[in-house]
Amino acid sequence: MRILTKKIYRAYPELDKFDDEACKRFITRAKQRHGAWKGNAFLAFILVASFILWIPLAVLFIYLGKTLTQTLGYSGGLQMLYMLAIFTGMGWFPAICFLLARDRLLHLSIRKQLSQALCSKCGYSLLGLKVIDQDGQQAVQCPECGQTITLKDLDLSQEDLDPNLVTSS
Repeated sequence: MRILTKKIYRAYPELDKFDDEACKRFITRAKQRHGAWKGNAFLAFILVASFILWIPLAVLFIYLGKTLTQTLGYSGGLQMLYMLAIFTGMGWFPAICFLLARDRLLHLSIRKQLSQALCSKCGYSLLGLKVIDQDGQQAVQCPECGQTITLKDLDLSQEDLDPNLVTSS
């Protein structure tokens, strides 16, 4: 899980050579290429499901709370705090589930985009490499092993390898 104040793209060393704006465009491109609408539908499902899941959990916590207060004889003030935590859980439990699912989907999209941009021979990252024209097709040459790979073979475009070329939409 990422820390909410940190930039998610800085977790990937492949993106370190790009500035923040280029990384944001890379992430946007990754989400577009790898089914953001599916991710949004999944996140909506997670939000609704976690809200529905909280209801039986809250009932269980209320039952346990009553049992605990009867057994140990807690005061009404402590029971009030316990009930407040349970009812505010209707907000924070779905929010935490949503944030965890969102981050997981974002990591999967980024990882998939990064794994597509690897040399098929040696696994070297092709991000940021200069695209050359080879027999009328766009290609890159791997600096590690020297193999020339056409972007069509990797199902990539020039924008997928160089986030600086992605236009903001």
